[in-house]
Amino acid sequence: MKQVPLFAQMDDDDLERLAQIVRVAEYRRGEQVFLAGDPGDAFYMVISGSVRIYILSEDGREKTLTLLGPGEFFGEMALVDDAPRSASAQALEFARLMVLSRGAFTHMITTHPDMAIKVIRVLSQRLREANSQMEQLAFGDVRGRVAAVLLDLAQRYPAPARKELRIAFRLTQQELAHLTGTARETVTRVLGEFQDRGWIRIDERHYVVCAPERLRELAASRIRNA
Repeated sequence: MKQVPLFAQMDDDDLERLAQIVRVAEYRRGEQVFLAGDPGDAFYMVISGSVRIYILSEDGREKTLTLLGPGEFFGEMALVDDAPRSASAQALEFARLMVLSRGAFTHMITTHPDMAIKVIRVLSQRLREANSQMEQLAFGDVRGRVAAVLLDLAQRYPAPARKELRIAFRLTQQELAHLTGTARETVTRVLGEFQDRGWIRIDERHYVVCAPERLRELAASRIRNA
């Protein structure tokens, strides 16, 4: 726990008490952690594996808001505003999660103000990311959106002990489509173009960014092609 930024300032006694009240839950790939509309009764942190946070439209289309890896947390919003879950959470791959009840989470942030500040900072960062996604959807073309997602994932979740920009998660084209807010067939076409140009390669479902400068140019573009 000491290596997790959220708990880094806690002393050993506090960490020991925290360890006694948390529980560890395991989720298979594709298993739901919670659904939008569920009561917000727990706070989650990823120990290993990955989780995706997504929303579902009335006509059944999915939009992935973010992917979360080890050390990152989620589920705090419903605990802060006492409202139902605003999005759903699902294991992207086998995931082990640390779970804190509402009462334990409230006690934790009220007795450790530095942790409350870190939670607020993460909420602010996620709001900025949501604004960026809205901008991409409104003004960026599909190629730019795919480029932006690949760059973001490669920088946030690099494969360990590798110098290249290789995404640690194994992603399907459908999962990338959920992230970019477009159809899988469109993502397949764009990825094929990027591969043909030598900008990316795919190694056992791990995406490797070979020409980050070209993807940055596309991601920065605000020209709508559709």
